[in-house]
Amino acid sequence: MKSYFVFFRLAILLGAVQVFWGLFIKMYENIKNKHYADAFIEEIIWITLLSSLAVLLFATDLCIQVNLSPMKLIPESFIFPSLLIVLACSLIIIFFGARKEKSWFFRLIIGVLRLFILGGIFSYMGDFLSYIRLMALGLVTAGIAGAINEIARMTLGIPVVGVILFIIVLIGGHLFNIGINTLGGFVHTLRLQYVEFFQKFFTGGGIPFNPLRKAEKYVVVKQV
Repeated sequence: MKSYFVFFRLAILLGAVQVFWGLFIKMYENIKNKHYADAFIEEIIWITLLSSLAVLLFATDLCIQVNLSPMKLIPESFIFPSLLIVLACSLIIIFFGARKEKSWFFRLIIGVLRLFILGGIFSYMGDFLSYIRLMALGLVTAGIAGAINEIARMTLGIPVVGVILFIIVLIGGHLFNIGINTLGGFVHTLRLQYVEFFQKFFTGGGIPFNPLRKAEKYVVVKQV
């Protein structure tokens, strides 16, 4: 509870690793299927853009202000080259992010939206920040445990039944805490897998599940 910013940075780091890993998986699939343009524009450019933004962040005081680092980790000499890379990647996304559109007017508009909103920079920021829920789960678990310990300690002042109440509150409270946070840990981490990770590379398919419909492969017609 005293060093929660360490937990905060660890959660953000795990989120960045998983999001980038999803992009690498999609890039590998596109290259394997010989979709080289998709691999370049949809994955390589975004990996380069996000990495350059990270370099900009850790080369300025902003990383200290948002508590991502106690100090600047990258020299300021990297700022200008990173800005050029960000500008070049942004232009490529604007001009070719909606390359399937025939009209250049709509291509540019959708390209700008693609850069910032439609799976763009703000979407990636939301993905990274979603992993803060891991820190929140850990802090809530520790906070509830501390509250249960304090309540149990208060029952020791009750004559005769104080020890019995102490044991009941301690065991029951911690079992409840473990149970509810096990459920929370399962649900929230599952959401991170499906929403922040799978959407980077997973494409649904297969046969629709329809168990109540009778579907036969062959039909035999009997003439009466």
